[in-house]
Amino acid sequence: LQDQPPEEVLPEMALRILRAYEQGPAPALMRLVLGEAMRNPRLAKLVVDTGPGRGLRIMARYLERQMDLGRLRRMDPRIATFAFVGPLLGY
Repeated sequence: LQDQPPEEVLPEMALRILRAYEQGPAPALMRLVLGEAMRNPRLAKLVVDTGPGRGLRIMARYLERQMDLGRLRRMDPRIATFAFVGPLLGY
């Protein structure tokens, strides 16, 4: 995955993210967990370490690798990840 071009990987990632949030109780559960995580630092750390945070770290590493290969313009890979995922979650 790390060496596949962005034009192949990013659309697939977007579809997977959208499917994950469309299935079953996922949207309501995520709103509940994220709302509680804002008030509970231990839960926030757990969410970041095991839940969506893990996926965001994987994506940031992928984007950073693509930047290293010269396929994407250099920028902070974490910000690039949020710029990619944010609109999908808003949708």
